[in-house]
Amino acid sequence: MNLNKINNNVQGATELDSVLSNSLENLTKDFIEKFRGFVDAEGCFLIARTGNTFAFRFLIKLHIDDKSVLDIIQKTLGLGRVTTYKSSATYAITSQKEIKFIIDIFTKYTLNTTKHLNFLSFKRAFEIYKGSKIKDSKLIQEIASIKSSMNTKRTVFDTTSFKINITPEWLLGFVEGDGSFSVNTTDLILRFSIAQKGNLVLMEAIKNFFVDLAKTKDLKDEANYIYITGPDLHMQRGILNKDPHNPRGDKENSLNNTLSEVNYVLTIKNSNLIKKVLIPFFNSMSWLSKKELDYNDWKTILNIKELGLHFTNDGKDLIDFLLGQMNNNRLSTCKSSEVKKTFTSIEIDSILNKPSNYELQEDGRILIKSSNKYSFSRKRLNLTLIDPQGSIFKIFNSKSSCAEFLGISSHTVTKIIKNKRPVYLNGIVYNIKSKIEE
Repeated sequence: MNLNKINNNVQGATELDSVLSNSLENLTKDFIEKFRGFVDAEGCFLIARTGNTFAFRFLIKLHIDDKSVLDIIQKTLGLGRVTTYKSSATYAITSQKEIKFIIDIFTKYTLNTTKHLNFLSFKRAFEIYKGSKIKDSKLIQEIASIKSSMNTKRTVFDTTSFKINITPEWLLGFVEGDGSFSVNTTDLILRFSIAQKGNLVLMEAIKNFFVDLAKTKDLKDEANYIYITGPDLHMQRGILNKDPHNPRGDKENSLNNTLSEVNYVLTIKNSNLIKKVLIPFFNSMSWLSKKELDYNDWKTILNIKELGLHFTNDGKDLIDFLLGQMNNNRLSTCKSSEVKKTFTSIEIDSILNKPSNYELQEDGRILIKSSNKYSFSRKRLNLTLIDPQGSIFKIFNSKSSCAEFLGISSHTVTKIIKNKRPVYLNGIVYNIKSKIEE
């Protein structure tokens, strides 16, 4: 984003004292929410100790390619400074007056992740240390004790002590930090995911946010089955798996792990949700980081699939090109693998403007024009999910639609049917029954 775009976020106030005297009134709500989400993903509250002296620091450290994001934050807040070292860029606030302003922000606009707990410890230590004229051994010990319970050393994760507030701008900021747009190279299934340690409640709140964005009942039904995985959950949706931390079924349960070691992942693979919920939402937002480039490439691959162009040589080459520049491959420090063919933006537009490679036949079959083959045979596979009472829960007319709903691959659906394995959705075990119809 051009730095000029943030001018509306600051109403005058070029000097630090002016910014602090006018407090939060200088910042727009949209900026605060996006900043709040970004800090939930990438921010750090740090207490540094040198002997009996403590320094309080607020940091955001990113890859150097995203230095512009830190520049925007620094210019908008009018606080701190941005420095670079090798492949990283760091935004740091260290002065007492500036730290007080950051504390004011996150006291009024609380964070959503367990990072809020670190903030509360940071705030408490700052107020005790700065409010005491005499730095005796008792005070030093108290600050040191608070410091030793923060960040990677934290063992208490009581997320019930604060209220989670998901807003569109917060979610975008959080996704820019912790979200991922990826594509399975085997079957080209698109995947959107967010990972978070120690906060299942937040993952559920984000899921509910997407459910609320769904406009129709059918979409809401599908959004309700957005799945969240974690070692103590097995899977809330998909195949009934063994615990990855306890694959042999040992008596020691992964629930004994501290919550800081539990990584929860929210995943959306359903193409309907991607097309009708995720993309309209993200298209309506103003991005800051290079993750927008990954998102745009991700959307382009979806467009290629929707047109059936992934069956053509140009479509395959374009997908290889896009995958070769997404995510870590996009970093300036990455030694990317060679791509068979590169594409200019004009060439990409030319391919996407081609007519569909699919042709609907009178008998309902879909012809792939480039290969003169049908996408499925006249015999269609009918799959049903059967609940524990033996009733039909949902019907699918193909393995791909079933796989899409479950958030797994068609190959996995085939193995489930062949081995007569159950599937697990939101705490309920289902069976898949198959039937071939003419």
